Amino acid sequence: MARIIFSIINLVAFAVLVVLNAGNVVAFNLFGWQLEAAPLIAIVIVSFTAGVLYSFLFYVMSYFAKGQRAKLLRTRDQLKLKRNELADLEESKAGDKPKRGWFRKSVRDESDDAQSDLTEP
Repeated sequence: MARIIFSIINLVAFAVLVVLNAGNVVAFNLFGWQLEAAPLIAIVIVSFTAGVLYSFLFYVMSYFAKGQRAKLLRTRDQLKLKRNELADLEESKAGDKPKRGWFRKSVRDESDDAQSDLTEP
């Protein structure tokens, strides 16, 4: 209901603007293109319409850009999941086989200076 009232008030204000400025004419120059006696209200309406169209175009472009960005984020998340699944699969395969040199950790290494320093008096 409030929207309808707001729209009616805007239309009435626009009608008053048209009626009060219907007789006013101005000289108009746009990038070298000149009009000597252009109605002021026509210039206002054309300017307003051009601004609305430009804003709409800007909105549509940003809407599509957000859609592409969301698609890229979904793809990135899917790739992360696949990478994690692959890493888990590789770990499970590597867990089936004994790692090379796993038994050497318990044997004292003679070349290790830190261990030899601790054990020698």
